[in-house]
Amino acid sequence: MAWLLPWLALTGAGAAWSGWALTILWSWFVVPTFRAPALSVPAAIGIALLVRMFGASSSATNDEKKTQSDRFAYAAAWMIMQPAFALGFGWLVHLFMGAS
Repeated sequence: MAWLLPWLALTGAGAAWSGWALTILWSWFVVPTFRAPALSVPAAIGIALLVRMFGASSSATNDEKKTQSDRFAYAAAWMIMQPAFALGFGWLVHLFMGAS
């Protein structure tokens, strides 16, 4: 039960981080391509949560052998790194869009 509060905090922070990253990627690719309106951070957080809910499970093989702290560390790293990598690669692609 001691893991509940840190897990809720991680989920909230991960959702906010994913939502913010989604607003940036949306403004780089969707707005100019489809002339779509900008996406607000609260709407992006909701979309990120929706996608995460239907997305693939983040559990790795032999997950039952991992301790609770190992699973928490893996989830924390995934929630931080996934949007960071998306922003990094998106930024590179965005640079090429401006060059053409």
